[in-house]
Amino acid sequence: LRTKVINRNISVEEFARMSAEEMASPKRRRTNELLRKHALDKTVVTSESNPIKATEPGV
Repeated sequence: LRTKVINRNISVEEFARMSAEEMASPKRRRTNELLRKHALDKTVVTSESNPIKATEPGV
């Protein structure tokens, strides 16, 4: 990113408007995505993690 700014591949104005995610390296972006997915998986209850038990005979 620094090289892109120095070489003027990215303008100073564009750089100033970039979000932290846009500034992150590809490796960091992937890590962030995995962390988001992991956090979402831990907060969303699915039928696989909490199976529904049949309470009526024959169900």
